[in-house]
Amino acid sequence: MEKTQQEVDRIEPINILVAGKTGSGKSTLINAVFREKLAETGVGQPITQHVEKITKEGVPLTLYDTKGLELNPEAQHEVLLALSDLIKSQKEKGPHEAIDIVYYCINSTMARIEPFEIELIEAMAEHVPVLLILTQAIGEKNSDFEKYLNELDMPVQSIIPLLAKTYLIRGEQRIPAYGLQELIDTTLEVVPTEVHKAFINAQQIDLNIKVEHARRWANKYVASAFGVGFSPIPISDATLLVPMQITMLAHITSIFGLSLDKSQIVSIIAGIGGTGGATYFGKILVSSAFKLIPGIGTVAGGMISGTTASVLTVALAFSYIEVLRQIAIAEIIGRDMKIKEIQQIMNKNLSEQLDVVYENLPKDIKEKYLPEWLSTFLNQ
Repeated sequence: MEKTQQEVDRIEPINILVAGKTGSGKSTLINAVFREKLAETGVGQPITQHVEKITKEGVPLTLYDTKGLELNPEAQHEVLLALSDLIKSQKEKGPHEAIDIVYYCINSTMARIEPFEIELIEAMAEHVPVLLILTQAIGEKNSDFEKYLNELDMPVQSIIPLLAKTYLIRGEQRIPAYGLQELIDTTLEVVPTEVHKAFINAQQIDLNIKVEHARRWANKYVASAFGVGFSPIPISDATLLVPMQITMLAHITSIFGLSLDKSQIVSIIAGIGGTGGATYFGKILVSSAFKLIPGIGTVAGGMISGTTASVLTVALAFSYIEVLRQIAIAEIIGRDMKIKEIQQIMNKNLSEQLDVVYENLPKDIKEKYLPEWLSTFLNQ
């Protein structure tokens, strides 16, 4: 729990300004894109008369949510100046505080954009990338409106029509949600790379990108694990590898951005069923290698330990990532996974990943350094 929170705290947060008139679908969009239902459960703090800052512990995201913009001309001018000043002032505070992107929402069913909104978009686009998001984008009327907006040639990065959640027509007839993946992809193209990790953590639409990011990052640990495993005193491997693997699991958890209570449960399960089992396996491998291979205390011994550490770290990381993917899916649909179920998934995936890693080891390594009993162990 503590290590996971430390990893989350290290993530540079992404700052997003969500603007639009009342009824433009801002809250629905926020709850659809980001985990934790931020529009409902986040802590709001008034920044100006027209902007509220929304944050939530454990989510590396700051939302600046504008209130309704249906105002008289004098008030509209006041809002325009306020938002422009907000963007400038946040940028002056440094990269951690600067607003990274603006989501400007328009309800597509209204098929209308006011001159004030165009002026506001143009003013904000001078300082920060703006995505124009057409919510409730259903039917031919939406296509015509999108074409009209494109003809206006506003300084926006993209115009994205979407339906944030499934739309019920009548009876069992439904229009499925769409456009959210395009929003995720476009955002990652536009915002600074420094905040990609935060956005990947906070969004809940694309689980595959969480998996890919976690796997790429976990691969970095393999070289480190091999270095630890090369120790000339193999019995110390387990002691050295445990803290490294726990840190790895905490970092992977932070990439997925599970709610903290779930993160705590998963970390405990992984620590007992994953790291514990893995290091026990490592002790068996090292002690058996001592008995079976002459000269184990030299370079050959280092190769045994290094290979062991690599096998364990890769298998542990990839099996843990799959567990997090399953929990994230369950969380999105509102299903709580029991600890026993998590244990079963972890153990099953760890066994499968060990098999995969073993099969992919070079033939000479398996023949020279991994005795036959290892294969037997993996298949238990």
